[in-house]
Amino acid sequence: MRHSKSLVRSEIAIPPQKRYVITMPFTAVEEQHYQSLFEELAETCGLDGRGNPLQGDWDPEDPAVQRAMRVALDRLRQTVLHPEVGNRNRRALGHKAGPMRTVTEVLDAMLEQSESAMRTDQRSLLSTTLVKGQIFACQKRVHDALAVWREVLAKSTELVDESRAQLDREVQEAQKAKASETRSAMEDGEDVEDDDADDVVSPQVGEARRRLRSALEIQHRAVFFCANAYFSIKSNEEETPPDSDQFKSLEKMEVDAYDRAKEIRKEILQESNGKARKLMERLTKAASEQAFAVIPTFTSVEKNGIESRRIGDAIEELNVALDEQAARIDDWREHVIQLLLKPLVDEESGEITGEEYEQSTKLQEEILVYLQILRKACADRHAAITGQKNFLVEHETKVASRMATAGEGPFPEKFLALLKVCESVRPPFVEGDPLTSMRGIISELRALSVKLRTDAGTGSSRATKELAIVSGLLKSTLRHQTEQTKAATALEKEIERFRDTLNARIEFYRQLQEVSDTVREYEGSLEPDALENAMLRTIGQERELQEKLNTAQSKHRYLMFLKEAESDSPEQRMCVICQSDFTVGVLTVCGHIFCKECITLWYRAHHTCPVCKRHLSQSNFHDITLKPQELKVHSEAHQGRAGDLQEAPVTPTKKVSTIYTEFNAEKLAEIKNIDLEGPSFTTKVDMLIRHLVWLRESDPGAKSIVFSQYKEFLDVLALAFRRYRIGFTSFDKAHGITNFKEDPGTEVFLLHARAHASGLNLVNASHVFLCEPLLNTALELQAIARVDRIGQQHETTVWLYIVDGTVEESIYELSVQRRMEHMGRNLKGESKESTPELLDAKLDEANALEMQQAHLSKLMGKDGISGEAVDKDDLWTCLFGHLRPGQGRSGTEPANLPVRRFLAAEAAEARRRD
Repeated sequence: MRHSKSLVRSEIAIPPQKRYVITMPFTAVEEQHYQSLFEELAETCGLDGRGNPLQGDWDPEDPAVQRAMRVALDRLRQTVLHPEVGNRNRRALGHKAGPMRTVTEVLDAMLEQSESAMRTDQRSLLSTTLVKGQIFACQKRVHDALAVWREVLAKSTELVDESRAQLDREVQEAQKAKASETRSAMEDGEDVEDDDADDVVSPQVGEARRRLRSALEIQHRAVFFCANAYFSIKSNEEETPPDSDQFKSLEKMEVDAYDRAKEIRKEILQESNGKARKLMERLTKAASEQAFAVIPTFTSVEKNGIESRRIGDAIEELNVALDEQAARIDDWREHVIQLLLKPLVDEESGEITGEEYEQSTKLQEEILVYLQILRKACADRHAAITGQKNFLVEHETKVASRMATAGEGPFPEKFLALLKVCESVRPPFVEGDPLTSMRGIISELRALSVKLRTDAGTGSSRATKELAIVSGLLKSTLRHQTEQTKAATALEKEIERFRDTLNARIEFYRQLQEVSDTVREYEGSLEPDALENAMLRTIGQERELQEKLNTAQSKHRYLMFLKEAESDSPEQRMCVICQSDFTVGVLTVCGHIFCKECITLWYRAHHTCPVCKRHLSQSNFHDITLKPQELKVHSEAHQGRAGDLQEAPVTPTKKVSTIYTEFNAEKLAEIKNIDLEGPSFTTKVDMLIRHLVWLRESDPGAKSIVFSQYKEFLDVLALAFRRYRIGFTSFDKAHGITNFKEDPGTEVFLLHARAHASGLNLVNASHVFLCEPLLNTALELQAIARVDRIGQQHETTVWLYIVDGTVEESIYELSVQRRMEHMGRNLKGESKESTPELLDAKLDEANALEMQQAHLSKLMGKDGISGEAVDKDDLWTCLFGHLRPGQGRSGTEPANLPVRRFLAAEAAEARRRD
C-alpha cells in the first residue's frame, strides 16, 4: 500500500528539504527573439501584445482560438528554454535538422531572416510605387509617372549594387571553403574531381543569386517604364516638336533605356539561358561527330533446315520489322534534334513582345509529342528484344491517346498521326508467343539444339547437319540480341537527354514570359473615377509598406547592433542626451541609442536623430531592453493575500510563509562568476552548467536530477554537458538508473515529464533542478518525489529556474496561488504565527491534495502540444498574466530618474537654441 508523505509524516524520519526559485534575465539576443515571437503568436491568437482582442467579435470559447493559444503558450515556453526546442520553433528559424545552435548561431539565423524579410518588404514597396507610376501614365500625367519611375530606378539600382556585392562575397567565401575541402581531401589521399571553378554551389550563394535576380527584376521594370515615358513624351507633338533638339534627346534616352532593359533582361535570364544553351551545344557537338546511338541492322538468315524452318522464318520476320522500325526511329530522332537546336529568342536582334512563351509553346509541344512517340517505339522495341512489356509506357500512351482523341493534351492532331505510324511499324510481339521476341526465339533454338544433339549422337547425319544450322542461328541471334539491347539502352538515355534539353528550353521561355508579364500595361479600369480610386488605394498601400519596411529596417539594425556588441557587453550603455545609464531605450535605424524618455521628449520637437540629424519617423525606432545580468531569488510569500510574489527579504521572519525560500546572495554571486569557456547556448543552459560546476565545490560528491517537461531540451543539455565534461545519464538510456546509482562520475540524471518514472527511487541524489515552472504541480512533485522519499539520508534541495518577463512568471504565480489555496491560508481561525514545521506539514498536505486531484495520464498535452496540458480557462492568464496593468519594462529604475532625464533633455534643448 502506497502512502502520501502527509499521512505518515509523524512515523518516518526524512531529512528536510529546501526549495529555491532563481529568476534570471534573458540575454539581449534571447530577449529580442522572445519578444518578436510573443508579438507574432499573440497576433495569431487575435490579440495584441497586452492580451487585448484585435477584433470586436473575438471569442475565447472558439476552439480555433483556444488551439492557437495552446500552441502559442507551448512555443513560448520552449523558446524560453532554447529558441530551437520544438519542431515549430526549429522550422521558424529555418533549421529542420542538425544539432541545436548556440545563441550566436541563432542570432545569425535571425539576421538572415530579418534581411530576407526586409528585402521582401522593399521589393513590395517598389513594386507598388511602379504601379502608382502606371496609374499616373493612364491619367495622362506622364511627367509625374516618369518622376516616380526614376525614383524607383535609383533605389533599385542601389539595391542591385548591394545584392551584386553580397553575391561576390558569398562566392568568394564558397570558393575558399571549396579550396579548403580540396586541400584536406588531397592531404588524405582522396581523389578530387576537377569541377568548373565558376560552378560554386552553396545555400548562401543560391540565396544571394535569388536576391540579385529579385532586385534586377525591379530595376528592369523601372528602366522599361522610363523608356515608355520617353517614347510617350517624344510622341506628343504638341509638347515635343518633331526633329527638335528635345525630340532627339528623348529619342536617344528612349533607345538607351530600351538597350539597358535588354541587358538587364539578359542578366536575369542568364542562368536559364546558359543551361539551355549548354545542353543544346552538347547536342550540336554530338550531331557533328555523329555520336548518337547507332541501331545495328540485321543480316539475312542462312538456309534453314527442316525442323528449324519455322524458327528461321520467325527470325526473318522479326528482323525485318525491327529494321523498318529503326529507320522510322532515326527519322524521328533527326527531326527532334533539329527542333531542339532551333535558336532561342535572340536578345541581340529584337525586342521582346510579351508573347514569347506562347510563341514557343507550339514548338515545345511538337517536340514533346515526338518524345512521347519515341519513348513508345523504344518500349515496343525493348519488348520485341527481351519479351517484357513496359506497362508504364503502355499506360501513359493509352491516357495520351484518349486525351488527344478528345482534342486535349499537347498537339493532339500530330500525336494521333505519329501514333498511327508508330503502331504500323511496331514489331509483331505477342505476349506468350515465344517466336515474336528474340528472347523467346533463343529459348526455342536452345531447346531444338538439345534435341538435335541427342539425335546426332545416335548417328543421324540429317540431325548433324541441322544442328550446325541451328547453332549458327543461335550464335547470330545471341549476337544480335546483345547489340540491340545495348542500342536500345543508349537510345533511352538519348531520349532522356532530349527531354532535359526540352525542359531547359521551356524553363527559359517560362522565365522570359514572367519578365514580359512584369512590364505589361496597367490592367485596371481606365475610367477616371476608377483610376482615382486605384491611386488612393495604391498610395495607402505604399504608406503601409513604407511603415512596415521602416520597422523591419529598425529591427534589422538592432540585430546588427547585437552582433556588433557580442564582444562588448551591451548592458552598460549611456544615453547621449542625459548622460545616464538606462535599462529601457530606443535604437534608431541610423544606429544610435538613447533612453526611452529622452528620445520621446526629443521627438516631440524634432523628427531628426540627435546625433546625425537624419530624418526619422516613429517606425524608425526600435525599443531595446538592456537588462543587467543579475540573478534574483524570489519567495512565494503570503502576507494577507495568497499568491503575492515578493522579493525575498534579507532576513526572513517567521511571519513570512513560503514554499520557495531565499538563497544566500553571496552564493548566487559565486555561481554567476563562474566562467564558461566556449559559446553560450542559452541563459538557462549556461546557468545550469555554472550551478552544477559550483556544486562540485560546495557539495562534493552530490548528485542531481534535472527535470523538464520537454525531452528535446534535455537533448540540448546533453550536448552542453558533453562540452563541459559533466557526467550524465537519463531514464531513456540503457542501464541509466544503475549507472547513476553506482558510477561516481555520473553527476546528473536527466528526466522528462513523459518518462514513466512513477516509483523510481533515486535517493542517492540530493538536488533537483526544475528547468521551468509547471502549472500542474503533480508533474513537479513526480520529479521531487524521486529524492524526497523513504531511504533518503541527506538534506535535499529543489531549484526552480524562471526567466524574468516571460510566460514562466505567469505560470509560476498561478501555480503558487493554487498551492497556497490548498494550504488553507485564508481560513478563519488560522494562527497568525507559523513555524517551519507547521509550514512543511501544510505544504505536504497541499501536495497530497494536488496529487489526489491530478490524473497523471491526462497532465501532458496532445495533438502537437509537447508540454503539459493547460485548462482553457488558464490560457489567457498564462500568456498575459505577467503583464500587469501599468507595469513598464523600466519598473526597476528609481522613481526620480524620469524627472532627472526630463530636466536633462530640456537643458540639452536650451543649449542647442543658444
